[in-house]
Amino acid sequence: MFRRRAVTMHVKVVIHKSQQGGYWAEVPAIPGCASEAESIEEAISQVRVEIEKSLSVAPIELCTHGEEIVELVM
Repeated sequence: MFRRRAVTMHVKVVIHKSQQGGYWAEVPAIPGCASEAESIEEAISQVRVEIEKSLSVAPIELCTHGEEIVELVM
């Protein structure tokens, strides 16, 4: 039986000031994971959503031959 618990993950986000105004944030550890916004707070909030999208994969995409997906907490 597997127990679920909250997992904390630390991710470095680089905030850049945009030449057109506003800011953009990128996550170097996750290629293509970036967001842009008018404020730093909004850029961080939006990049958090992009991180969650990048790290979540629908099981149907992985299970093409009857495989089972198990979530491990370390």
